[in-house]
Amino acid sequence: MVGTTDAANSPHAAESGTPIGRLPLLAGILVPPTAWSLHIVVDYVLTTRACSASDPNVVLLDRPSLWPVVGAVHLVTLALIGVIGAVAYRDWRRAARPESDEQRGFLMDVGEGEKSFLAHWGLLMSLGFFVATLFDTTVMPFITVCG
Repeated sequence: MVGTTDAANSPHAAESGTPIGRLPLLAGILVPPTAWSLHIVVDYVLTTRACSASDPNVVLLDRPSLWPVVGAVHLVTLALIGVIGAVAYRDWRRAARPESDEQRGFLMDVGEGEKSFLAHWGLLMSLGFFVATLFDTTVMPFITVCG
């Protein structure tokens, strides 16, 4: 037929463009919950050590400098999750869209859906843990240091 495209002759999406590596896909899934968990643990350690009245030798920070350090930990966590989320979004968009108009309407090959799924899941993980960390950060001005 004249005017139709042949799926066998069109370039494959994985052959054109930049390939998506496994490391960014795994980072999108593993880094956000790990960063969130570590920031909770670091907050707990810093706060308990600064507010420990039982033994003055274990104090890591004095009370006035506690909130700036904890706030810096929160901002670093937000930045890390944000960067990983941006990479996951880029990979998801790259894996989800066809490279040319000729590929629109064709089924995906084996393995193409996996990268799109993992990138999308990394984006959702980043978004969820970014919101959780942002929630933790916005509460800081409303609570007392060691009260």
